[in-house]
Amino acid sequence: MALVACSECGQSISDQATACPHCGMPQSTPAPPDLAPPNPAKPGGKPSTREKFVVGVALLIGAAIFMTPKSDTGSGSAARSAAPPAKADCGDDLACLFNQVRFEAGRVCRDDIERRAKYSFEWTNWTIDGIFNQYGWLDKQARTVILAGDELKFQNGFGAWSIMNYRCDYDPAKKQLLAVRVGEGRLPRIEPKK
Repeated sequence: MALVACSECGQSISDQATACPHCGMPQSTPAPPDLAPPNPAKPGGKPSTREKFVVGVALLIGAAIFMTPKSDTGSGSAARSAAPPAKADCGDDLACLFNQVRFEAGRVCRDDIERRAKYSFEWTNWTIDGIFNQYGWLDKQARTVILAGDELKFQNGFGAWSIMNYRCDYDPAKKQLLAVRVGEGRLPRIEPKK
């Protein structure tokens, strides 16, 4: 803040004063500096990192909303309290039984398989169909199954990766893992026991 002379009476007044305190003469004040935003939008310029982030978050939220399954629950308490449909009895249909148990068996078996890696492991393509791509009867009378796959790599001590195959013997009635075998290489065809 500086002192200037009043244009009417000549007394010293502040350069910020709108009028002279001695004679009351209005003073001309300089226009305030233009307060521009720190990152003004430039026509034809690249978007800022913040703008990219905001757009990215908006796209992710939109995709999540779009991909969320819509449930048709109907109205009334009867629709809300309805029990989930029971699993169909597959009888001797091995494909039906496999489709019923492959994900629950995969959760149980996957942990045991991963513990067998000495260094590191990497699942290659199991997110859509699960970890098993072959199946067969272990004991048809006991209704136990062999579930197998080769969607896995183990790393050795030198950092090289090897494709591994695995077989899990599973009892669907007891929801129990009976045995796990892991070997190197692609999966050979399972020959069911007779």
